[in-house]
Amino acid sequence: MDYLHIALDAVGKMRRRLLIPHLQANIVVGGKDAAAVALTYGRMAAGISALYPVLDRNLRIRKTDISVDADFDKTKIEALLDVTVSACPLRLLFAAILIAIAFLKAYLKNKKMKEKKGGASNEQHQ
Repeated sequence: MDYLHIALDAVGKMRRRLLIPHLQANIVVGGKDAAAVALTYGRMAAGISALYPVLDRNLRIRKTDISVDADFDKTKIEALLDVTVSACPLRLLFAAILIAIAFLKAYLKNKKMKEKKGGASNEQHQ
């Protein structure tokens, strides 16, 4: 359980060190059935409308251009995603070192606990 907590913390530390100066997403919903296209378009638009505030709150995004369109002449869904990500290598390296230290501490703690449990069970059997 400690490792999962450390991994989630690591993701949080890394995401704060990334900058997304440009995020562009264009989604075109198509299909054979016009009613199905309309329903899919509505679901996609609602999903992106719900997802965008989460992305904006958790990532450092400067400029966005996200669109969802319906095209009744197309036969499938098409998506174009253009993302620019920048990061300072020293900040990432520092975060990676902190994460490695946290994993090492958790590993040594778990190893020590297992040795104590193993030693206690061996003493009972003798």
